[in-house]
Amino acid sequence: MNEFEYKALHRFAAVVQLPQWNVLKVSGRHRERWLQGMITQDIKTLGENSGRYGCIVSVKGRVFCDFQIYSSSALDAYFLVMQRERIQPAIEHLSKFIISERVMLEDMSATHGVLTIQGPESAALVSEPETDFSVFKIPHIHGEWDAFVMRHRRTGSDGYDLLIPIDEARAVAEQGASMAFETAMSWQICRFEKQHATRIDDTTLNVA
Repeated sequence: MNEFEYKALHRFAAVVQLPQWNVLKVSGRHRERWLQGMITQDIKTLGENSGRYGCIVSVKGRVFCDFQIYSSSALDAYFLVMQRERIQPAIEHLSKFIISERVMLEDMSATHGVLTIQGPESAALVSEPETDFSVFKIPHIHGEWDAFVMRHRRTGSDGYDLLIPIDEARAVAEQGASMAFETAMSWQICRFEKQHATRIDDTTLNVA
């Protein structure tokens, strides 16, 4: 990141692909009770549409991986944002502890890409969400996509991760992430036309 991009990030907002990050979805009737014993966070005190930092630990108490977890009873699921390379190992590890519980673990990287919007104006780009987890509609040439918007401050300022559906036929990682990214960038520019938004480069938007 050069100096100009750095200033734009801290004065307005930057939109960046995160192909190295994705989401582990935990759903099923017994998801809360089961997950309560699997991670370091107290799931029972995690409010609706709220998010927290947490870890999965081994039976010896060693950290297996860390994540941001978000709750959505409307979608009957928890969403764990973590490094993509840790999702399958986490599924293999956690699956050992599903005995009779009705719990499903899903790696969402095959069908979704992750973008992050960081900077002091990032909330305005996603309509000022009031909760840590929300659903936001992004228009595209075939209609609308439902993007999951998750508050995640990665730079010290305000920020959000967006989980965006990708074309399953193009879900080879780079192509899928690129398509989602380009669509979201076009959406960002459209929303900020009245504020004279300009595209600085492939990662950053700025207001003149």
